[in-house]
Amino acid sequence: MKVIFVTLHHRRSLFYEKAMQRLLDRGYELVILETGFDKGFGSCALSKNVSYHFTDSQTSYDQGMVLLKEILKDYEWDIAIWIDNDFFLNDIEYLEKRIEDFIKGNYGFCSYFENGFSTEGYKFEGTIAEVTDQKFEEVVEYPGFKPNPHWENAFMMFTRNLWDKLTPDDVSHGRKCIKAIYSLGAKMGTIVKQEALRYSHYGKGWFHVGNLTGYYYKIENSDSSGFNGTELDMSRLGYFFDQRNIFGREIYSKQINDFLDSMPSEPALEAWNNLKKTAGYEPIL
Repeated sequence: MKVIFVTLHHRRSLFYEKAMQRLLDRGYELVILETGFDKGFGSCALSKNVSYHFTDSQTSYDQGMVLLKEILKDYEWDIAIWIDNDFFLNDIEYLEKRIEDFIKGNYGFCSYFENGFSTEGYKFEGTIAEVTDQKFEEVVEYPGFKPNPHWENAFMMFTRNLWDKLTPDDVSHGRKCIKAIYSLGAKMGTIVKQEALRYSHYGKGWFHVGNLTGYYYKIENSDSSGFNGTELDMSRLGYFFDQRNIFGREIYSKQINDFLDSMPSEPALEAWNNLKKTAGYEPIL
């Protein structure tokens, strides 16, 4: 079966690129939909086995998913794996075992649960457990329901057969997508995840920082008021300092560097390093 990777790429991340380069060097293909613009962070530098698509304006994640319904028609693939650019791999062998288990288990969809939803009690066959207790609860906000358990979209896997059955409206909202997958009778699987600080998740061989896009916006707008000194804020700020320390000031524009120079690097790096330690994450360089 042919496996491709898909990224809705909002802003450049060197940690993402270095890990993805390992996959591309193994012969995998990557489809990138650029949903944002440079804004002083540089452009994605991956080139081997990569296809780029661009939007004309700033595009949300959900809008990007709708665009991908059309884009992915032109590619040959059997399984597509979403890798967000705030999602960092550091164990390619684990990922390939997950692909093997996905095929062997005849799954149509696989991801992992959001914070607050545990995999305790699920029966794992290798890296994946089937989810047979999916429910949907009525809520006031759009689209009028929420999945229980609730799913993250940073590390999704779809079969081509399932993806082609989903409509653009189905993928236009994360909750609607899960309900459509469930309604189609697809076999749904989850992987083990741990929680680390709000919006962050990790597992064997991967680390999802989460909510990074909002911090890119704050930094590119020189919005120091967006950083309140909380551990969450400092850890996200530390991510930018860590990339600059490793890869050099040239990865950012003068405006970005000037803003970072005005911010407290030591507490930011300490918070970021604590988060990395909790997740057991060391970047692939």
